[in-house]
Amino acid sequence: MVFLSQPPGVQLAQMNNQYYYDQSAGSGATIYMCDSGADPGNAEFSQLTGSWRWVGPAWNDPSNPGTEEADPDGHGTMVLSKIAGLNFGIARNANIVVVRTNSGETDVADEVNMIKWIIEDWKKIRDSASVKVAIINMSYGLDDVDPDKFKATGQEATDYDNWRDALNEAVSEGLLPIVSSGNDDAEKVTAYPALMASKHNWNSGENDLTSPAVPQMLVVGATDNNGRYGPNSQVSDFVRIAAPGVSVTVAMKGRRPGKIDGTSFATGSVSGMAAYFAALPSFATMMGWTESTQWSKRVSDLINYLVDTASYARQANNENYPKALYNLECPPSLNARTLGDNLEHLLPIENRDAASACPANLAPQSTPIPTGVIGKTRTSAQLGYQPVNYGDLHDKNMVKQVSSVLLSPCPDTGSGTTTHCAEATQTISPIAYIEPENSELSGGDLQFIVKDSKYSSNAQRNGMIDVAANALYHALSYDEKNPSANKNCVKKRWEQGCGKRGRKRSGGEGFLGGGGATVPNAECEHGEQVVCTGPDNILVVVIDQAANMVANLDVDISFHQPGDSFVCGLIAGLVDAAVAVLPEGWAAEPEVATAMGTVEACCMDSDKCNITSVVTGFTGGGGD
Repeated sequence: MVFLSQPPGVQLAQMNNQYYYDQSAGSGATIYMCDSGADPGNAEFSQLTGSWRWVGPAWNDPSNPGTEEADPDGHGTMVLSKIAGLNFGIARNANIVVVRTNSGETDVADEVNMIKWIIEDWKKIRDSASVKVAIINMSYGLDDVDPDKFKATGQEATDYDNWRDALNEAVSEGLLPIVSSGNDDAEKVTAYPALMASKHNWNSGENDLTSPAVPQMLVVGATDNNGRYGPNSQVSDFVRIAAPGVSVTVAMKGRRPGKIDGTSFATGSVSGMAAYFAALPSFATMMGWTESTQWSKRVSDLINYLVDTASYARQANNENYPKALYNLECPPSLNARTLGDNLEHLLPIENRDAASACPANLAPQSTPIPTGVIGKTRTSAQLGYQPVNYGDLHDKNMVKQVSSVLLSPCPDTGSGTTTHCAEATQTISPIAYIEPENSELSGGDLQFIVKDSKYSSNAQRNGMIDVAANALYHALSYDEKNPSANKNCVKKRWEQGCGKRGRKRSGGEGFLGGGGATVPNAECEHGEQVVCTGPDNILVVVIDQAANMVANLDVDISFHQPGDSFVCGLIAGLVDAAVAVLPEGWAAEPEVATAMGTVEACCMDSDKCNITSVVTGFTGGGGD
């Protein structure tokens, strides 16, 4: 996986063993995987967000398979894990259609019927699909033949003609067939459907074709992790792209993941990547697609992008190193972020290609970083794994808020002088969130502690802070038009001060505290609030070309409940409002003054008192 996001000029060892990618990978794209099936209960497929459908011989509903197995020989499970698996796949948000073939018994006529079914299914869903091109993954070879000698006659020749016609029809409807080259340790491709991309003519007594039988089919070879052709990968001039297929990790049917070789799995990676690019929001615009764009042009545009833009030979001018897949994502040296092994790149896709996806001196357009941070260095932002409650902190203003609290303990420095931030707790408050047990609004503080840092210029410090703040923002950003795009944030309904029968309480132990008597016929207060969970740590590291760490910023993040400063902020407003409506002189009455003083003292030192009880007393909790 790391190989797939390896930019030109960067060694795998420099990738921090991370696969960097856009978290929206495959959203809205459709992939038809034609194979032996797939195991729906495999953990590799347990948390994917796209839709799943199952079709094929005697297999309709994975929850009620009858006597049929989901994947009789396990091959499809392995392939699908490379296409869209949670840990080993690429298009993790794609819509998957598992087209189960007659494993070991498929003939050419079956292939024709399968492709025709896919065409009709795609035409039914195409108009409503957000991505107007789909993928057919065919990680197998049907017949092993010598293309220099193989000729068909009679019904066999007719079946091959029909297969060719069905595949070309699929292309004309916006379906891209992606096919494995084969693993027979031969110098050239010897099996169909891959040979459909060649000029081989199977009809007896006829010469070779003047153009490929299916010109818009993409045939895939396999490389090792150095980018060299695998020892068993079959190669021909129509094998236009490659991906890792030597000792790759895949999900295994009924057992733990394992290592395996094969162009089948390289093909799965290319299919996932095709969906990945096609689904990026700006891809259609970059391609110039409109409502009237022909479906076949969309397919050819996607092929050309994969071959000409999204791949490069890991070793130039060496025939043993083919053009191999690259997802055009930068390691977080410019303006990217990682969450585990996830990355969202801010650089617009139209500004990326294999040659310039990671130019060292390019300041990203959407979030400029001081050039003093970039220069010839790499700046990585790694987010922690443990979830922390960020409440309603998710909009663009949080960049300024986070930048401010991180800058505060980090003093200016003279150029070349190593300086450290103070290990002081900085707070963003108030943070509103929704109590999980009763759906009531509550509040808290989000605390930031810089536990380790060093920098030798203000530009380095500012750049690292900017990277950190924007990494958090993009981890928590929420899109009202596409609310499922970010799993870290969700819009929830809240109710405030309600009793069991849905009537408003006079007090209560919720947002404003108090014991709470129910007020007859009063309406509950309801609303919706976007709330987020995010990382418990962010580590920004600046590494020079010699892989030396020259600057770093390591920040722990925690949420504190009940959020005394949040409640005190509310109480301050409540006290002011109360004083404003009290009869003149009442604020000086001993009981009122004592209550107000107690609230103020408690808010100044919340460790010495119970804020809820103080609020209850001041607001007349218990219904008084």
